[in-house]
Amino acid sequence: MGRRPTPSWARRIGRRDAVELALIAGTERRRLPVLAICRGIQILNVALGGTLYQDLASERPGRFDHADARTRHGLRVESGTLLHRTLETVHASVNSRHHQAIRDLAPALRANAWAEDGVIEGVERKDPGAPWALAVQWHPEDDVEDALFRGFAAAIA
Repeated sequence: MGRRPTPSWARRIGRRDAVELALIAGTERRRLPVLAICRGIQILNVALGGTLYQDLASERPGRFDHADARTRHGLRVESGTLLHRTLETVHASVNSRHHQAIRDLAPALRANAWAEDGVIEGVERKDPGAPWALAVQWHPEDDVEDALFRGFAAAIA
């Protein structure tokens, strides 16, 4: 039997992964600030040596469906983290529409926010001397949560 051809959607994802991994490598080399959103937190974690749940619903079922775009859930932010200083809160309600999430955190990152079911929803660099970097699993642009964008803008100014 011959090999089955790779579906076009898989080729597109592979190309997207390659581009995004190259972008992350470039920001690492040039020590640039990073703001990563949704898939961004996932690719950043993988690029730096972490792993993902490929399908939360089957690998880590919880109290709510993270892939349901209508879902909002509570968020706990660790006090004293860059995310806490940026959002100026330790509790928030965020949207959710992802089926993947961080499983094993990359060694260079630290978690700074969790959903009510324990899924990691935010990360930052462990090294306090590293450039500004925040990555979140939710979509702040949907809620006009501008604190993250203001923080990033200040970091690149």
